[in-house]
Amino acid sequence: MGLAGMAFALLGADVALTDTTDAVMALLRRNVDTNMTAAALKLKDAEWAVSVAGKVSVSELDWSNKSHYEALNPPFDYVIAADCVYSEVAVPHFLNAVLAMAGPKGTIVVCNEFRSQTVNDIFMAEFSRHFSIKKVPMNKMESEYQHPLIHIYIMKRLKKKGGTGGAAGAEEGEGGEEHAEEKYLEVQEEDRIEKIKSNKGYEIDPDRQFEALLAPAQEGTTSTAEAIAAATALEKPEKKEKKDEFERFATRRQGAALAQKLGEIKLNDALNGTSTI
Repeated sequence: MGLAGMAFALLGADVALTDTTDAVMALLRRNVDTNMTAAALKLKDAEWAVSVAGKVSVSELDWSNKSHYEALNPPFDYVIAADCVYSEVAVPHFLNAVLAMAGPKGTIVVCNEFRSQTVNDIFMAEFSRHFSIKKVPMNKMESEYQHPLIHIYIMKRLKKKGGTGGAAGAEEGEGGEEHAEEKYLEVQEEDRIEKIKSNKGYEIDPDRQFEALLAPAQEGTTSTAEAIAAATALEKPEKKEKKDEFERFATRRQGAALAQKLGEIKLNDALNGTSTI
């Protein structure tokens, strides 16, 4: 628990580890005390980290409690969320927390176990209104942790577009359906090539189809409502994995997959004087 955040701290970032349950908070504090104090680092033959490691704090973060936002002194340069997309009711609160925590040029990394198509669709629809979203291909993850139920997304805040409503809004919407179809076919072809390379056949990733249909709203060529309606109407294959498939990949594996992906981000340059939650 807290593995990714502590890895950032060892690279020099100031880190705030957060959760909301007493049991997890206690475990986070114990892990920090066991691994991140000067004495612990020396004991683990990591004396080099004593002078470079950033500060690590453990704080309660209830997504629905704005006073918790203020106590963390945002914004942060990186927001890392592990296993936070699990309930359609919680998605709006999670979004509010991310919007409050991430700086205007911040990077958000979400590592998640797929549980429900409905929850995932709501997550994509809500977050795509505010962020560009890139899903990490499964074959780019550490081979030991590759699994179709483990999703990693990297997000950046969208730039605000000028102009409001009226005729301009109608003009932006023209050609929206054609643009959505173009994006959809583009993603199909990318997936086809990716699956050929990985010898996994021609099945199209439904999440990437959904992202493609939402792309016109992000680019201003159609309204958000139209894009979400089109994406919601998209038929997706039912997930046939048994319950034990979901249970096999617990938070421990998600954390490892996330830590691997973080290693691909250019941390040495990005973390000079930055902070992470």
